[in-house]
Amino acid sequence: MNRYETVFIIDPDISEPDQQAIVDRIRSLISQHAGKLLVFDDWGVRKFAYEILKKKQGHYIRIEYAGDGDLVYAIERFFRIDFRLLKFMTIVLEKNVDPDSLPAEEPEMSFTSTISPVAPAAEEKPEQPATPETEVTQEPETPEEAPEAEASPETESETKES
Repeated sequence: MNRYETVFIIDPDISEPDQQAIVDRIRSLISQHAGKLLVFDDWGVRKFAYEILKKKQGHYIRIEYAGDGDLVYAIERFFRIDFRLLKFMTIVLEKNVDPDSLPAEEPEMSFTSTISPVAPAAEEKPEQPATPETEVTQEPETPEEAPEAEASPETESETKES
């Protein structure tokens, strides 16, 4: 059994249920071929460096799993057939891995809950009191207090004529 990493890009224009169906299909392929899903990492929608199939962005997902070559063949066959997938790439991380020594997948999370726009409150840093160096107050200058060096050339010529 080998350890693999696959990164694939889903068309961002398809609906959330369709994206979830793709992810569910990959999970079922892994379980059907006696594989073990180790990591499911949703990177979200990102902009491409160049257009792919006339798209400028895509939804990136990375998975790590353990299985045989038949599993990789089945997953890549699914990727080639499904028009909703724009690109994919699979690499071998380790060969001849003991499946019992590999960590199990993290607790089951839904596809949509992996993208959180708001950071958890526990990770917020407490506010530190401001130091005197950072507290610089600057009062706005009034036109009367402005130095004459900053006066425009038009005002200088008017003052010379009088």
